[in-house]
Amino acid sequence: MMKMPKFTDIVYTTSRRPGTGRPLCKAAAAAAAVALLASCAAANTGRVDRGVMTLGSDGQVWVLTAKIISVRGAGIWQDINPPVKPAPGNSVVVRGRLALVASIEAATLTLAVSHNGGSTWMTSRTRLRAPATGAYIALSPDGKHWVVGLASSASAGGASQYSYGFVNTAHGMLTEVSVPGSTANLAWSRSGMVVPGGPADSHLYLSTNLGRSWRDVSRAVLGFTPPDANLPATDPVLGPVLGLSAGTAVVPVERAGPKGLSIQLKATTTGTSYTTAGSVHAGGSYGAGPIAIAASSYGPNKAALVLPGTMSLYVVASHGKPVMIHMSGLPVSPDSISFQSTANGIAQTTVRSCANGKSKCTVIISHYVTSDGGRTWTPSRA
Repeated sequence: MMKMPKFTDIVYTTSRRPGTGRPLCKAAAAAAAVALLASCAAANTGRVDRGVMTLGSDGQVWVLTAKIISVRGAGIWQDINPPVKPAPGNSVVVRGRLALVASIEAATLTLAVSHNGGSTWMTSRTRLRAPATGAYIALSPDGKHWVVGLASSASAGGASQYSYGFVNTAHGMLTEVSVPGSTANLAWSRSGMVVPGGPADSHLYLSTNLGRSWRDVSRAVLGFTPPDANLPATDPVLGPVLGLSAGTAVVPVERAGPKGLSIQLKATTTGTSYTTAGSVHAGGSYGAGPIAIAASSYGPNKAALVLPGTMSLYVVASHGKPVMIHMSGLPVSPDSISFQSTANGIAQTTVRSCANGKSKCTVIISHYVTSDGGRTWTPSRA
């Protein structure tokens, strides 16, 4: 197992607005100063900082150091050494002995696949329509099929929200498919693929033939079929689908109004019929369109989510009322969460502050870990 530097993952960026400008780093402890300063230098050369974690909603958490990828599972770090550098996004998936790593170089997508825990690899390459930066992998519950795709954005007015992705064939090659939404929001429901799409992600689509064709199943999950364009502000929208390894898919149905944000969670194992797995609510003012929600699988057959601005973690099963867990130890509500089991998880938080109005701003990104299911969180030392 690779020994990771023991420091809290913190990134400072100073500029006129958060998230831009030259990165500045500060050590969390004197013993870690040398390692962290080396990481800061790497950040300015295009290499990936060893303190930068990528959190996937399917329970994947990985860190890249040189050519070694460390993947966290059940609180333990596992090292793999693929022949390609992973792209930003949920581009690394490890389940048992199966490992998938998606890489993008200009307009070429490369997928590296290992069936023996990273001892040997097979690669397949395909040409993209245009250069891309991020890749997303969605693995089927049985581990036999996967979708690799690129992100796209939703529009409140337009009806067509198609992106494209690639599905593996029986021979391991990648076959291009058209997806009626963003592949970043796609998940599997057993052998079917489910993805939000349409104006503002107000529709839900299902494919049962590996993406060769899609059908609108919005009525099954919403009780009605939304319009194909110019969505009314009062209509619900759909969040990214959570695919659980046991085969259930959970679809968040979001409604923002004057009293806050309400989310109904719809569960399915067929993609054609849905049951209400629970509902959650948070007060406050929310804009129109899909709301970013920190969500993750929570073991093989449960999901967890945190509403923006809250410290409440909701654990949802396919039946029964959601269980609310109050989180302690986090400075602010997390941007993203990823649970590798019902006990072990990682949360990412972002704290922004400006010394003078909108100038001289600082962004601090930190990671915290839990080993008690999300009740208490401590700074990550991995």
